[in-house]
Amino acid sequence: MGRLPMTFGKEQIRFRIPYELTAEVDIAPSTSGQVMQPESLTHAIDKPFEIHRMIIRLVAKGVTDIGQPEIVLEQQPQTLKERIRMQIADYAKNENLLKGPGRVSTLLSALTESWEFEEPYTLVRAEGFQIQLSSDAYPSVCVPGARCDTFALVEVSNVRVEVGFQGYLIVVSPPTSER
Repeated sequence: MGRLPMTFGKEQIRFRIPYELTAEVDIAPSTSGQVMQPESLTHAIDKPFEIHRMIIRLVAKGVTDIGQPEIVLEQQPQTLKERIRMQIADYAKNENLLKGPGRVSTLLSALTESWEFEEPYTLVRAEGFQIQLSSDAYPSVCVPGARCDTFALVEVSNVRVEVGFQGYLIVVSPPTSER
């Protein structure tokens, strides 16, 4: 027996196609209850999606010069994972994946920087996730090349939260020309 299931819905799995369901959103400091775009986290393909891991990336952004646009900061704060909390719900199954909002730092493995699922979590068409985010106050960071006195610090104005569910689309019967 292999490490992956051989059947789905009493049908033999013929093959798997690598796949990722992703979404991203910017969240301001000290925000509560911001929801990621539900359409980005809805599985809309006719093949079941077998999820093996969830990856979360946090990217701090700020304004380095007055009047300039917000940019990704070269120096990323070490504590971002402790400052963002998320609640994840599978809306089709009416199930929460977490008992309550969890800090990103507790969800991710230090070794893989992802939440690895021991058993695949499967979505079928029109199922998906609702992710609600909250944030604490953000720190200031030093601009590279500066002395980092009080005038060289840049406030983090937003954090881009990127979420990816990675796994495989599963094919339970051979494709036909009638599809």
